[in-house]
Amino acid sequence: IYYACYRKGAFHKADGARITTIDKLPFKTSDGDLVYDAAARKARGWIWDIALDGEAPVIVFAAMPTDKDHRYRYARWAGEKWEHHEVAPAGPFIASPQEQHYSGGIYLDHANPDVAYLSRQVEGHWDLGRWETADGGKTWKSAKLAVGDKATKNIRPITPRNARPDDLAVLWMQGTYNYWTDYKTRLMAWPMK
Repeated sequence: IYYACYRKGAFHKADGARITTIDKLPFKTSDGDLVYDAAARKARGWIWDIALDGEAPVIVFAAMPTDKDHRYRYARWAGEKWEHHEVAPAGPFIASPQEQHYSGGIYLDHANPDVAYLSRQVEGHWDLGRWETADGGKTWKSAKLAVGDKATKNIRPITPRNARPDDLAVLWMQGTYNYWTDYKTRLMAWPMK
């Protein structure tokens, strides 16, 4: 997983170093910041979301040592380097064996990237929770928002951008999900505090 951002006609690393300008594209992925080297860990890494905490980027992603062992991770630019920590085990893939890299999902609260909403398998069912860190992702406190059962999954959370305090905090899919073309879900919502 690499990071680069675009500002005022140029691409930059997290420390502000310029990679290239828009008129000199393309650039190599490896010219950006290496955030997570999945290949070195004999795993896969899939991005879920990115947000800014002030000027510092925060990324959540799934690391997959195996198709049946997805793990959510939280990466934060710490001023001089990227730091990343595991948030929680996510369980296996959510869909049929044809899509073994589909995790339940993790998404940041863009107003407060110390908060993430995530779907994970717990005791055979897919629950949705609100997770919060106060130390850059080293430790987490969690609260369940929705508990699934063996037939009903709570997956794919997202947070609305620029929400007002009385708006919704998180939306997610609830129902059966077998494949990207074979699902029967409804949208669920959880209000702000």
